Amino acid sequence: MRLLAIFLFSGVALAQNSDLGVLLGVNTVQVGPQGSSTKVGVNLQLNYAFQFKETPRVRFYVEVPLLAGTQPFASVSTREYAVNGNILYLTPGLRVNLPLHSRVSLYGAAGGGLAVFSTQRALAGGDRVFAINTVIATAAGAAGGGLELRLSRLVSLRAEARDFIAAASPDRSVGHNRVAYGVGVGFHW
Repeated sequence: MRLLAIFLFSGVALAQNSDLGVLLGVNTVQVGPQGSSTKVGVNLQLNYAFQFKETPRVRFYVEVPLLAGTQPFASVSTREYAVNGNILYLTPGLRVNLPLHSRVSLYGAAGGGLAVFSTQRALAGGDRVFAINTVIATAAGAAGGGLELRLSRLVSLRAEARDFIAAASPDRSVGHNRVAYGVGVGFHW
């Protein structure tokens, strides 16, 4: 019975100084030789983190960011072409928070995990339209940083930029870096 009580209360203790960030934004990826074109999509980023160490100048968190987004693209040439893509990154890692003021802090984060790309392509040739669906899962990493403005003990505003890097790209092009820009709120408990 004591062991069960210790287990339950240790879970509550670990949940202290946790936060959940909800950010909306855009993501861009360079495609083609030397970044000859840029694709832009929208994304939702959820970041759960719990603090495991604090000093007077730095706070350390274990973070689990999840980025979900879209990547629409269309081009018309001798062969019409359209792509609708979905992206998903899960890159757990470490976040370091540097308080600048009682309500303002900068943070940097880095981690590694998995990326999943799902694309639906339509190619038109003559009197036929071909549909091609592809799903690719690959290793991924992420690194970035942001600014947090604490509105109260429980809520903050956040703005960040994070570079999600995949080992392979959905259309097997040169671009593997997807930079996500987001703004949103953080909930703290």
